[in-house]
Amino acid sequence: MFVRSIRFRITLWYMLILGLTLSIFSISVYHNFSNNLNENNDDLLQSKAEGIQKSIDTYWEAEKLDAISEGARTSVFSKINNINFMKITQHWVEEKSGDPKLMNILVQIYNINGKLIASSKSALNIVSLPSKVFNSVSKGESRFDNFNIKTAEGKILSFRVFTMPVTENGRIAYIVQVASPLAQIYSALDSLKVTLLLFLPLTVFITGVAGAFLVKLTLDPVNSMIKTIRQITAENLKL
Repeated sequence: MFVRSIRFRITLWYMLILGLTLSIFSISVYHNFSNNLNENNDDLLQSKAEGIQKSIDTYWEAEKLDAISEGARTSVFSKINNINFMKITQHWVEEKSGDPKLMNILVQIYNINGKLIASSKSALNIVSLPSKVFNSVSKGESRFDNFNIKTAEGKILSFRVFTMPVTENGRIAYIVQVASPLAQIYSALDSLKVTLLLFLPLTVFITGVAGAFLVKLTLDPVNSMIKTIRQITAENLKL
């Protein structure tokens, strides 16, 4: 029977080894792709947060210079719990909410007490500042987090969030938080997963069929030799 034949066993071993090799390769490709996507997303969020901080501070410095030129004292221009700074921040966020560079990026600004003072229209306070995040940021540490938010419609939205404290003279003046939905990353990973799951068994099957054909070609001369040997009898030897 074919199932008990050497040809079948060789083909089976070939398919098993190939399947194992492709499985390891597919897992490696998936994890590397996932890590690259997440690292790029983190770099983007950090870059956006730093850009937002610089832009807000530039706005504030411009207002500060104008006020000083009109006789205001420099000492009143601390960002910490300053109502004028909050207004500048709110104005900046409202003005920049439609900026293409901030597309799919949710922006929220908090004061040193963790109170929200400005947010982009798309945020709608969707990302809060949990106590564990606030306590960490209050110590001057920036951090990344994943948040799952339940919307009013009952949907669960996943976000990657970067929270960064901004200091003034060694003290935290305000907190910048940016977030991006993880739906696109999850979608890309799901597409890759489906592709790999379809590719792996199909490849193993096709190469298995090809392997069986090659094994047959390889063993045919041996089978012919065996068949010839079996036909040799004592009478044939006398001839």
